[in-house]
Amino acid sequence: MKKVLSFILIAFMFVFFACSSSYGQDPVKVNPKVYKFLFENDRVRVFEISFEAGEEIGVHSHPDHVVYVMTDGKLAITEVDKEPMEADLKAGQVMYLPAQTHSAINIGETQIKAVVVEIKD
Repeated sequence: MKKVLSFILIAFMFVFFACSSSYGQDPVKVNPKVYKFLFENDRVRVFEISFEAGEEIGVHSHPDHVVYVMTDGKLAITEVDKEPMEADLKAGQVMYLPAQTHSAINIGETQIKAVVVEIKD
């Protein structure tokens, strides 16, 4: 009986950690080449993002956040369990995005640069 309980516990822990590594990941840990940490305090976290043409970032999460676009580009964003959405980004554009878990890929032909400000609760 102890062996069965130990096996169930180990299996549960494996599934838990496997799922938590797929969802809710910090974008800097998922792809530090794309997300560069700039600043953090008790209210916000700030990143610079830089996507080369064709570059992608796997599934990661953000709390509510604001994005300031610095260069034009085309980004495909796929929220978990949703269809991909294409965004035509324009330099100077500002967007508010609610908390979400997603992946993204630069589907354009130019580098995309932006600043992301995550809002802490």
